[in-house]
Amino acid sequence: MTPYTISKIIREEKIEIDLQLIVARNQGFITGVEALARGIHPETGENLTPGKMFRRAREEQLSVDLDLLCVEKAFRAFKPTYEFNNETLLFINLNHDCIPYCNSSGFLSACAAMCHLPTENIVVDLGDFSLSDYDMILKFISIHRQKGFYICIDDVGKDYSNIDKIILINPDMIKINQPMLEKLHYDNYRNNLYKYAVSIAHDMGVVVIASDIENKAMLENAFNNGAQYAQGYYISRPHEANGGRIPTDIKALIPQDGLDLFLTSKKVETNRHIMTKIIQFIRSMVERSKEWQLENIVCQMIETYKDYSFVESSWLVDMEGIQMSEAYVNPQVLGMRSSTIFHVYKSGRSYQEKDVYRQLVDTVLDTWITKPYVSLLSNQNIVGTSTFIKLEGEVECILCMNINYSKFQQYTSITT
Repeated sequence: MTPYTISKIIREEKIEIDLQLIVARNQGFITGVEALARGIHPETGENLTPGKMFRRAREEQLSVDLDLLCVEKAFRAFKPTYEFNNETLLFINLNHDCIPYCNSSGFLSACAAMCHLPTENIVVDLGDFSLSDYDMILKFISIHRQKGFYICIDDVGKDYSNIDKIILINPDMIKINQPMLEKLHYDNYRNNLYKYAVSIAHDMGVVVIASDIENKAMLENAFNNGAQYAQGYYISRPHEANGGRIPTDIKALIPQDGLDLFLTSKKVETNRHIMTKIIQFIRSMVERSKEWQLENIVCQMIETYKDYSFVESSWLVDMEGIQMSEAYVNPQVLGMRSSTIFHVYKSGRSYQEKDVYRQLVDTVLDTWITKPYVSLLSNQNIVGTSTFIKLEGEVECILCMNINYSKFQQYTSITT
């Protein structure tokens, strides 16, 4: 290969950004994109792999400068995606050498401000640090969490110490490296290690992303063991950012057999008796809500739902399809988890294209119940419901509730 220097790559900004999708198991919606940097040879235009490029950067003592350029380019590349869907998260990789600079300079916040991106949409992947860097990492997390960034530990499963990092650092997310676990010789040990990491994460309110998913078996294993999100070539290959929109229909990304797998593997049969009981419960909430006042709605929901642990979340939508209240979230379900990561939406969100709104206003129905699906909050089967209500003062709106299917079954078996 024709010789090149990192200084010239930095000077001429010869870095391109590819985006790889991260999807949720819950009916396959896209939740984030990871920015993957590749270099462009300044003379020949050939692609330069990140590994070789960063090794050369360390030799030239320019690894921090190169990392800063990659991050800045990632923010710029993500901007069109954010403008298309402002709920999408950007995952960026930050190398160990760059952390002290970010601690003292405010670089990440400045980049976000320059691109008009909320810090709440940025997830920083940390993976190549040792526990000897604990104090430096804790300082980074403290500074950047206060500014709204999320923290993710990358490549859990690559080495044993990454399990310790979950406990010591308490990240917002972890990525479990599926191929690394596949290399372990004993099936029981591999599966137990996966379940152990997921169990710790869930107990601490940490989101689990299965990374490097290469085939149907890996996807099935990841979701069966409790992962809430997935990423890898089986789902989507990295694609050039180049200002384009990310796909909105996951059916175009995942082979159909894989799609059927994770959309149907956890479904439950729609028991007519249970559905009847759910409708009866919804009608009782219609009556209870007549006493609710909009200005104090969440407190009144808390009081109303305290005897109904099967209600996972609830919110109000106005007759124009806009969320008009903050969401109630069952505290037993949410725990320490971030409501933003789990798509617990705030007032002002549009539901005009969602079934919970459209199936009521565009039809003769007065109540809508979805098919059971897997909740990101609890990893259990839930049904979504919506129905017309009138608050105190004859304020018309739509009440939306997510109901834990198994807990509701248990509740009805006790009360009937």
